[in-house]
Amino acid sequence: MEEGEARTDSGSGLRIVRVGTHALHAGSRTRLWTRLAQHKGQREGGGGNHRGSIFRLLVGTSLVVQRGYAFATWGKGNTASADIRADEIVLEREVSGIVGAMPFLWLAIEDEAGPGSLRGTSSAMPSHC
Repeated sequence: MEEGEARTDSGSGLRIVRVGTHALHAGSRTRLWTRLAQHKGQREGGGGNHRGSIFRLLVGTSLVVQRGYAFATWGKGNTASADIRADEIVLEREVSGIVGAMPFLWLAIEDEAGPGSLRGTSSAMPSHC
């Protein structure tokens, strides 16, 4: 949930702007705090990697559309050269600032990672959210 993002047709209060999951596959080594750090970006320099975080990609794409930015390489490909990443650093830093300022809530799902995990279902969401 984020300040300024209000519900419009599902009640009142703040709107949930992102629901993420991790460790949906059996044997996954993904850890929540590591994944959150990837979304937030780097502490030093404020950059990040939108090619490794769909959340960062979506926030950056929204900024490009909203503010009329010209980043022709944003979201193109799974990897990028050092020159392309250097050209994108301004937007990566802005994304890091926005994501880093967002409040978050995590829900403990006390089951094993895998296709049957509650992590991948909406039934894990408390009714008050």
